Amino acid sequence: MQNKGSINNRSFAILVTFFMIGTSILITPSSLAHDAKQDAWIACFIGVGINLLLAFLYMLLGKRLADRTLVQYCEHVLGQWIGKIVALAFVLFFYLLASLMVGDLGYFLTSQILQETPIEVLQMLFILVVVITVRSGFVVYTRAAEVFFLG
Repeated sequence: MQNKGSINNRSFAILVTFFMIGTSILITPSSLAHDAKQDAWIACFIGVGINLLLAFLYMLLGKRLADRTLVQYCEHVLGQWIGKIVALAFVLFFYLLASLMVGDLGYFLTSQILQETPIEVLQMLFILVVVITVRSGFVVYTRAAEVFFLG
């Protein structure tokens, strides 16, 4: 039985799938094709394999340390001081990643779909939707992702 704030393995897999698909469609192709050239397909398979291994690791950690947050994971595994430093690095990385994704979304929408709309308006609307979703809770976000998943 799950507690109120947790999700099951299928829901986690759906979230990881959405993240991987979004990244592989919007962000990765041009730089990957530029660097790897005709071997880009090999790099794609290696990248997907690494992502799947990491997702499996996260699921194992989630099962083993289900009652702890990411910061508590780090402190438990690495000790109090190093754990706090690594946790801070994670938080800063998540902040940077979120900023990059908002920028990428804005550039994609203004270059492909809504060319006359100011990028700032689209980015603010996207952030507003994200804030509302986060305030609703992680489980609500996950359930919405399940609705849009084909399969």
